[in-house]
Amino acid sequence: MGIDAVAVLKIMALPAPKTEVGTSHFVQHAGDATLLHTMERYDAAAPDEHALTLRRILGDALDRHHDDRGILFFPDVYEPRGRTYSAIVREVGGGGVWAPIVTLDHVPRRITAAAAGSIEELVAEAMRVMGPDGRRLVEVAQLVYPSKVTTGGAPVDPLHETEYRKAVAPLEAAMGAQFVRELETRCDALLERHMAAQRAFFGID
Repeated sequence: MGIDAVAVLKIMALPAPKTEVGTSHFVQHAGDATLLHTMERYDAAAPDEHALTLRRILGDALDRHHDDRGILFFPDVYEPRGRTYSAIVREVGGGGVWAPIVTLDHVPRRITAAAAGSIEELVAEAMRVMGPDGRRLVEVAQLVYPSKVTTGGAPVDPLHETEYRKAVAPLEAAMGAQFVRELETRCDALLERHMAAQRAFFGID
């Protein structure tokens, strides 16, 4: 079970927001504070990406939070006992991170400062052409692509190939076939690094 990020908000009795599947995020109330469990791995994203996730969860309701330092996120292994916003911040601040308050159109620094040859570099290129949809489409293609990759020369499952082509079609229409081929090349390299790391871990030549 992973360690998730919890946001400390200076909002009294914030109602639990719904998730995309219709359940509710877990919230805890303490005086003038609300602790919101984001359901996002704490160590899987930079602070500004945690902030973007929170904005997507809360929308305009996040604007009720006021702290010049931004938003404090901490790993859910902590169980703060403070009963006010200030007390909780003092209690968990040393083990958490401060993030800026961002809008829905925020582009994470991981993308704006992407390394040459990375998938994030392609995300940035797609966003320059398509806006936020560019990021979503590249990330969907990256997620679906491994399902159509086979090993040992085995044929690709036609169903997986169809699903992949359906997912990548809007991206190819907007960015061109060469862009998609480059994305596939970088996905292959990423998968190979992942498999090499697993082989090394298990001592497989």
